[in-house]
Amino acid sequence: MTIPLYIIFNPYFCVVETIIAHIESLLTEHDCVIVPGLGAFILNDVSAAWEENNQKLSAPHRVVYFNQTLRHDDGLLTETLRIAKQITYRKANRLIANAVTIWQQQLEELQQITIGRLGTLTLNEKHQIEFLPARSFDFLPDNIGIYSVRVPSYRSQSKDGRQLVLHLPHISKLMAAAAAILILFLFVPTGQFHSDDNYAKMNPLDYFTNQFSHRQSQANSENPSSTVAPNLSVTSKETQPEPVAHNEQAAKSIEKNWYLVVATFQTELQAKKSANMLQQQEAMPLSVIKQHNLFRIVAQSFSTKEVALAALKNLRKHPSFETAWVVYDHTTQIK
Repeated sequence: MTIPLYIIFNPYFCVVETIIAHIESLLTEHDCVIVPGLGAFILNDVSAAWEENNQKLSAPHRVVYFNQTLRHDDGLLTETLRIAKQITYRKANRLIANAVTIWQQQLEELQQITIGRLGTLTLNEKHQIEFLPARSFDFLPDNIGIYSVRVPSYRSQSKDGRQLVLHLPHISKLMAAAAAILILFLFVPTGQFHSDDNYAKMNPLDYFTNQFSHRQSQANSENPSSTVAPNLSVTSKETQPEPVAHNEQAAKSIEKNWYLVVATFQTELQAKKSANMLQQQEAMPLSVIKQHNLFRIVAQSFSTKEVALAALKNLRKHPSFETAWVVYDHTTQIK
């Protein structure tokens, strides 16, 4: 296809390529670019499709279409050209009009023109403009890295000429198997360890100790005649009992192993600053204890879990202590 010389030597012919470049650039950011007096280039989404003849799966992508009825100037292309050329809006509008005139002359002479990477405009017998999109629009951001995939046919021929047919299970069988697995998970009970969700224990062997005590109590109830001593350690008759006052102090220190914790910090300084702030807000005495390289702000300590959980409900009524929790630790005591 040869372009006539009078079109090539037209002073506005070099502007045509510039306008095409601006149209392609604007389509990377906008869904519609109108060329005043010519028509609009519009982006359209194409869903994934299966081509039976080519055995190819085309990925979802975007293509460019042309609409001749949208010819009014919305200002997008004109303003972009004005900024790029550093000219007035009226002069930019005139440059676009001259480029459209050149395109119309090419259509009259050559019956078709190529608009950059967008596609080809042709003039049919009724003097109407038709648009043939390009094969690919790789310059669009949504199409980058998207390719069609060829899927081989399930049927193939062996070396001796016989056909190999791959039989897949019917979808009803797959649905029945999935339903059977779902029913199995819904109605078969699963074992659970324990449901103490409101407190955390620092001793990992506490669960096994409770299980042993529970089994031992069941054995004693079934056979009342057999008794097991609560203390398995053997003491000598010559060993003298400790003073009563010392035993009472030890009992008191062992009893309060359940703590109401309101916050935990990595440094003692942070814990004390936060404790002082909370004491001023809630008018409640707080203390800081160290547990396993952590510093905890403790509101109270109790001897049993039941009492601690009951106090936790009242403590969480305060706005500052809504996330408080119970911690069990036999190695730390509040002084």
